Amino acid sequence: MLLASAFSAFAQSGEGSGVALGNIGFTRDPVSLSMGAVSAAVPSFAMSALTNPAYAPFGDGIFDFALSGGMWQPGKPSGTTGISFGTAGNLDDRFGYSFGAGSDLGSPYTLMDEDGYPGESTTPGQMFIAAGLAYRFLDLFSIGIGGRYYNQSLGPVAAYSAFAGNAYAMFVLEGLRVTAGVSDLGGRLAGTYSLPAQAVAGAAYSHTFGEDHGVEVAAEAGWYLHGALRAGAGASYTWRKMISARAGYIYGGDSPLPDAITAGLGFSFKGIHLDAAYIVSKGPAGNSFTVGIGFKLHNKQHERIRTESDELAGR
Repeated sequence: MLLASAFSAFAQSGEGSGVALGNIGFTRDPVSLSMGAVSAAVPSFAMSALTNPAYAPFGDGIFDFALSGGMWQPGKPSGTTGISFGTAGNLDDRFGYSFGAGSDLGSPYTLMDEDGYPGESTTPGQMFIAAGLAYRFLDLFSIGIGGRYYNQSLGPVAAYSAFAGNAYAMFVLEGLRVTAGVSDLGGRLAGTYSLPAQAVAGAAYSHTFGEDHGVEVAAEAGWYLHGALRAGAGASYTWRKMISARAGYIYGGDSPLPDAITAGLGFSFKGIHLDAAYIVSKGPAGNSFTVGIGFKLHNKQHERIRTESDELAGR
């Protein structure tokens, strides 16, 4: 999907570091992408398995589903398109569960035969499956763990697969949200390339002014274990809990992420949410975009539990 590495979705990223699948740490959620790719600090409820599984018990609702898709580096030889989905829920605001999956397709290319003549055409691609579980302690703190399976195919040339794990902790108090964890810890692909494992920390703060205006600011940083730093920051404004405008910045440095300005819009009404994100960059990632649609389910019991929980926490 749009979410590929800054170099190429299916090339080995982290040049000289023996790191593959650099794109897997890139958010598939248009909301967090438009705010500087702060996916751990501003995780999508539905896509918690793909971002931060510890968020699921704090999710606003008992069930959420989201579907997103887009293009990365459109119009360029290294461009990719893709689609992903996520679903999550919580039980009594204590136990959270999440699941997600998706696939990416790269640009077709022609293989050369042993005599140097053009042969068959093939399209590289990759797919992923993720799941997470979380538990909320004392209304303010949660721990989540997750697992992911990745499969990358370069056509008949090569195919790789790998399992990875992640673990996060999250603290929420009123409008403040703080999180830290590790993601994509796993083995090596083809016995040579390691996964882009990283340690992540981030925070977000949201506040509502009256009943009409809401703002949120967020920042997070990730340190790749192969030796690269990435960071992001962003903000959003929401009018009457329906229309949102978002913007942010990504510092990629030597990581698989690009240096880029991000922006996006969102609309929410009666549980249905529509979101879009766009990347502005001088590099090949410029003009990349993603769009998403989702549905969130509430019920009266959930609202009662959340109200009682907030009262006990002094909120």
